[in-house]
Amino acid sequence: VRRGGNVSPLGVSAFTFTGWKLQNVTQAAAALQPVAVGAARGDATSRVYAGGADGRAYELTHAGGWTRSDFAMASPGSALTGLVVAAVKTDGLARLYAPAANGTEYEASFAGSVWSAATVGSPAASLSAAAVGSGRGDGVGRVYTGAASGLVTEFTPGAGWTFATVGGAGSGVNGLAVASARGAVAVYAALANGTVAEFAWSGSAWTQTSVGAANGPAWAIAAGAGRGDGVTRLYVAADG
Repeated sequence: VRRGGNVSPLGVSAFTFTGWKLQNVTQAAAALQPVAVGAARGDATSRVYAGGADGRAYELTHAGGWTRSDFAMASPGSALTGLVVAAVKTDGLARLYAPAANGTEYEASFAGSVWSAATVGSPAASLSAAAVGSGRGDGVGRVYTGAASGLVTEFTPGAGWTFATVGGAGSGVNGLAVASARGAVAVYAALANGTVAEFAWSGSAWTQTSVGAANGPAWAIAAGAGRGDGVTRLYVAADG
């Protein structure tokens, strides 16, 4: 899914024995930017979710063919800039989490036959990325957001949401990941200036270090054993 443009079709690649096959799943009236997969309805059925530049979340279900539904998540016209499906709260139910260009992080829950959206918090003027995980390494799932200003924020669920500043990255945050890439869990940010920042919790405070730099702006980041050898590495998409 590419950034920008008036209309951006959501394409999904499905692996076959003869190679990769690109299948067009849907085309929305607004540009689609972030995409995520998960069982956000709590029914064990995985679906594809995409965030629109119109502030709506698009849900795509496959049952012999693709069907689409959508619902308002952010305020009209405020683009969703990230999307995560995760069970963060103690009830164990998966929900959708999305930062928006209006500076607000949203949570969408499904109950019965209706989606409902709620505000998690509004930490900065323009949010640009999100990730979920136990960033402090204590087993507690939290929501992390990045902003165009470089601010990285942590939201912890409870009776309500509490938030704390993780750090100021010094450049716009385009992507976030929570991973154990060096033996301990940390939050990683891909920045507009091409660097990757690591935020590690010491038990009482966050410390920030630079992992390295790309040849141009870093747009996205992911973590995993990409070589299939069990070693977690960071993967960054960047210009140049």
